[in-house]
Amino acid sequence: MVNFEKLCDVYASDLAKGGNAKGPGEQEVAEDEPFPNEAHMNSEPAGGVHEQTKDDNSTSSSGKQGRKRVYADSDGLETGLLNMSNSFAKYLESEKKNANTMADIGKNPPRLDDDQVVMAVRIIGRDPEDSDLFLQMEDRYKVIFVKQELEAAKNKLKDA
Repeated sequence: MVNFEKLCDVYASDLAKGGNAKGPGEQEVAEDEPFPNEAHMNSEPAGGVHEQTKDDNSTSSSGKQGRKRVYADSDGLETGLLNMSNSFAKYLESEKKNANTMADIGKNPPRLDDDQVVMAVRIIGRDPEDSDLFLQMEDRYKVIFVKQELEAAKNKLKDA
């Protein structure tokens, strides 16, 4: 267990310094693919070798210098989720308003008997498009709409 703890310490240290440490789930980089520092090191004159050894001492033992981990900007995600939450709240508010209107119509039906009201609410409430259309109509058209829906439902039952 002591070796595992030392390995974890070295790995954490390499990550903090920007070393090219690999975790158990990370893929290895292809060896033929040069890192930006390697391409620069190959083209440097002999005077640049001294600077190279300074860099090697500060990074991991692999000799390659990697990039530090960059965490995603969470502000964009937070803003998106906030907008989605607001849209959802507005949608629920409009649906609640529609449901209250339907309930009011069911309580105070103009020129309809009880059976017709119950059947109309069941039929119209099934389809959101019909509900929206129904809610936007004037009262006199609502009565005609309900009667036509009831007649269509009766015809469907007879045909079945």
